[in-house]
Amino acid sequence: MGYFRRDELDAYADTAQRSDRMGPPKAEDLCPGVTAYVSHHRADHVAAAGLRALLMAQGVTVRTEAVPDGLDPTATDQCKQGIRDCTVFLLLVSHHSLQSLWLPWELGLAESLKPAMAIALVPLEEVTGTAACEALLRRYHTLRPDEHQAAVLFSPMGFVAELSDWLRGRQRDFGASASRLSTVQTAQREVHPFHQRGCGGL
Repeated sequence: MGYFRRDELDAYADTAQRSDRMGPPKAEDLCPGVTAYVSHHRADHVAAAGLRALLMAQGVTVRTEAVPDGLDPTATDQCKQGIRDCTVFLLLVSHHSLQSLWLPWELGLAESLKPAMAIALVPLEEVTGTAACEALLRRYHTLRPDEHQAAVLFSPMGFVAELSDWLRGRQRDFGASASRLSTVQTAQREVHPFHQRGCGGL
């Protein structure tokens, strides 16, 4: 399974192209009430807009945060609140973000505030194979393109889950089939599973 190319994510930023490629989402695949926090380097704003469009097609509310090259004390409180309030945290991994001091800081912050299953990296193909990126891939879940769907979530152990299932917290242990919990069981939860500390990481 490959990784997103920069031009591939850039294309999602165009609404018309996204609609042609992804088609209208099915009602059962929508994820109302889910908020995604997308962190990215400011130089990757076009690719980040594509990732935002991909997530919004699932009915997700998306907040994007462009990080600077260095640590900015004035932005840390805002960042903390954004990660604390989101359902899932995604980090767009590029050459730019790998060189930023924000990457390890935000990942560490996300790990302290969210369960492991609520954190995913979106590595661009251009950085895969580098030592820094490979170290991250061995530790975190990744969002990758799929020939049948817009994207799937891939675990370090090699298991796969549908994007909509992950966004709704419907998988427990990334079993080989990543089977869904019943709709009734999910509806009975008053709090999204990812807002409960200690729920299934790997």
